[in-house]
Amino acid sequence: MTGMRVPSTVQVRVVCPMDLLVRAVRAVVPHTGPEKAGTGLERVRLVVDLEGMRLSVVTTDGVSAAVASVLLEEADVVGDGEPADTGLVEVVEVDLTVRAARMIGRVHDPRGAREDQGARAEVVVDEHCGTVSVTDVTGLWPGASVRVRSQPDWYSEEGLERQDAARMVMEACAEPLAGAATMLMPSDHMRQWAATAKELGGLPLRATTGGHLLIAQGDADSPMLFLGSTIAFGTAGTRADDRAYDGSGTGVLMGLLIDGAPVGAREGRRSDERALVADLSAWLHEQDNGGPDGGEAA
Repeated sequence: MTGMRVPSTVQVRVVCPMDLLVRAVRAVVPHTGPEKAGTGLERVRLVVDLEGMRLSVVTTDGVSAAVASVLLEEADVVGDGEPADTGLVEVVEVDLTVRAARMIGRVHDPRGAREDQGARAEVVVDEHCGTVSVTDVTGLWPGASVRVRSQPDWYSEEGLERQDAARMVMEACAEPLAGAATMLMPSDHMRQWAATAKELGGLPLRATTGGHLLIAQGDADSPMLFLGSTIAFGTAGTRADDRAYDGSGTGVLMGLLIDGAPVGAREGRRSDERALVADLSAWLHEQDNGGPDGGEAA
């Protein structure tokens, strides 16, 4: 994705609602691939966007893809132990293992606290030390805290491209909505999405004529946005006039594309979101066919 990298002496500190952070992690992690799956499938992406004031959790197992994004309440950049100019960095991104991501949910289980406490989570990303810490900062004194190791930058000796969960969801969003359809979701996929449904309170499903089920909850202004997709087999249906999803969450997905969004995409407004999705769909198709640069998006 695009954005300035964090200098080695800089830490990024953000604050968001604890329950939303934990829900985001728990809703996304089930769709991570097995260890040593290759092409980054075994990793969970944690992306902090200081410009957009949001923290996103992203992953894919190659069949399903999930993106959860939480709005931030505070964001600070600390350099050499002192407050620094937030202009030093726009985006910081690290990878976590499934075990590390799940540890955050175990230590900070919102179901073990009173809902009216409004628990707040402080997330500190330190790329230099390779750690991510999450601390309960609800009261006057820091509460429970967990620190996990982040993974080294992803690299393939075979020259493989990393699978892009945000792109997978974006492609499903751009597909026509099925006016009527009959689909089959395999049982193993159903188990994964059952875990997600538990965190979301249900699965708002949209079937596409391209053979996908799209799950969309919230939008860019919601405290938490969730967008996910999975393959549905045996598709047979009629095409509707609308795209599966052309809401404001598409802008969030654009910022999470590994190879970045088309030039000018971030400047889109709600009044022309449909045109924006159409342009992005054409761009994705161009990338799949080699594009003017002769390469494919990850």
